[in-house]
Amino acid sequence: MSFDRDAHGLALASAAGATHVPRLLGGFTVDGARGSVESAGGGEQVGRFLVRSAAQAALPLVEAVAEWTTNLGLTTREPHGLDRGLAADLAAVPGAAEPLSAVAGVPGVLAHNDLGSWNLVTRGTDFTVLDWESARAGGLPLADALYFLTDALGLLAGARTQQERCAAAVALHTGRAEGSPLLFRWLRRAASALQLPPDAVGPLAMLTWLSHSTSRGQRLRRLDDEAVAAEEPYAGRLADAWRHAPELGATWPAFTAWSAR
Repeated sequence: MSFDRDAHGLALASAAGATHVPRLLGGFTVDGARGSVESAGGGEQVGRFLVRSAAQAALPLVEAVAEWTTNLGLTTREPHGLDRGLAADLAAVPGAAEPLSAVAGVPGVLAHNDLGSWNLVTRGTDFTVLDWESARAGGLPLADALYFLTDALGLLAGARTQQERCAAAVALHTGRAEGSPLLFRWLRRAASALQLPPDAVGPLAMLTWLSHSTSRGQRLRRLDDEAVAAEEPYAGRLADAWRHAPELGATWPAFTAWSAR
């Protein structure tokens, strides 16, 4: 059930000493439906904050979240590699064999796995990360940072519809967007902090989007989950770009070219 998955994710975050995370205070059942009581995360949804804010005002918050993902990775780094279940799931995704083989030795980290702007709230300076039901230990390093920065920088660039956000993400990842240097800088910084080989960044990025290309189908198969929007989220669509665009893929030439400057 969603409650149990969220409680498990919050327990993982608590055990890791993660900051900016609600505390699970207890649970209850009403007419057979499970619920939880958590410490409050005040403010407005980060996505709404980004939409109404100028980039200059919003970027400190965006970078604070990126730094949080890096620190969470450092404190939960597991040298034994990715979670076996995750690796097995990814192995079944078309196009994942090459990047998965390339990161066979990288450490896993505690990953939220749904760190979009809709799952954070803020009062403008601080933030709280909500909805931990997709979290797992031994997850993909860099994935949360890439997912959040892609979403946040797309909103700051004016993308609103799923189609616009997909186009904005492709521009960002291929180095053509104003926010591309910020994205690349944070990924390089996080990779360095986690002592990842430079050539692991591309495969990990590709695996991030291949993984999200399957998430909608997984949610649809959960009978206890909330309804999923009929329109496929842009994050799922990005997998095709990562499979076919020459600037992307497991070697990520756009990132490599930027890093060589």
